[in-house]
Amino acid sequence: MNHDDVLYFTNTGRVFRAPVYELPQAGRVAKGQAIVNLLQLQPEERITALLKSDLKDKKYLFMTTKMGCVKRTELAEFENIRRSGLIAQKLPPGDELQWVVATSGKDEIFILTKKGKSIRFNEDDVRDMGRAAAGVRGIKLGPGDVVVEAAGIPDPNKSRLLVVMENGLGKMTPVGQYRLQGRSGTGIKAAQLTAKTGDIVGGAVLAEGDDGDLLCISKQGQMIRMRLSDIPSRGRATQGVIVMRLNARDKVATMSVVMEDKESEAAVMEAAQEERAGEVETILEETERIERVEKKAIRAAKKAMEGLVEEKVPVAVSKPVAAKRVETPARRSPAGGGGKAPKAKGFTSKKVVAKAKAKGKKRR
Repeated sequence: MNHDDVLYFTNTGRVFRAPVYELPQAGRVAKGQAIVNLLQLQPEERITALLKSDLKDKKYLFMTTKMGCVKRTELAEFENIRRSGLIAQKLPPGDELQWVVATSGKDEIFILTKKGKSIRFNEDDVRDMGRAAAGVRGIKLGPGDVVVEAAGIPDPNKSRLLVVMENGLGKMTPVGQYRLQGRSGTGIKAAQLTAKTGDIVGGAVLAEGDDGDLLCISKQGQMIRMRLSDIPSRGRATQGVIVMRLNARDKVATMSVVMEDKESEAAVMEAAQEERAGEVETILEETERIERVEKKAIRAAKKAMEGLVEEKVPVAVSKPVAAKRVETPARRSPAGGGGKAPKAKGFTSKKVVAKAKAKGKKRR
């Protein structure tokens, strides 16, 4: 998918071609990159239609302008597009290229206008033209009227037309109720427009089995999303039912249909499961690696402790300090005397006392 090429059609009638991988990948709330940094657009030029360049079972590109001009060109003429773009349709002043539809050559074309007119005609009514051709009239517009929707119809018996009006009303109508006409006509009534309904804002052609959501945004920023299956089916020339309740003086600014693609959703879910399985496997591998590192560290710590025990590293132990014994100097024992232990200081024997007394008497 990243290597597919995309065709970019602008409102001035030019077409550009660029691969998908050149588009910047960003998150849901990212601002993105200006398209003028990817394509060589002129001032006031904007992208109005996108198509894949590789379209299987499609032979033509059918273009419709805002003023009802249509043109059909072979798809092969858009294979070699230079970087600066090519002219896809030559437009008169005041007109803009708005819709580009890939067709098989046997489809039908449906055009819906702002004032409630619609026309359905065969694709063969418009001959093949070159890229630089201006095209032919597809529908004759009244004063102040413009085209609001153009689509291809592969099978009219299995298709429905969704119409949304600016005052919040809408309806679903089988395409078979719009009779087949020739191109360049004024068309037939697509809805009963009154002051209650307002003008038509947009529409969409849905095939049988298509399901999705309808998004409507008002001029004051109010938005609603609802299932397409909740919109009731009404007749061609009816007003429809309320699909969006608006505040006073508020009107629907634009509408869009988001189709439900079950195959893509299944592919996305499968890819998410594979990614989740890969993340779980990575987490398990990381857990096993951490456990191995922890076991290795524990073994190394045990070896270090065993080495310390074997070396018997001496540990300094402080000895208690013994109290010093103060001894008196030993007296000399008389000659021949046996070794009597000297008496402690401050104690005298009776003989010594008696001798001292005798000497005192003699001195007197």
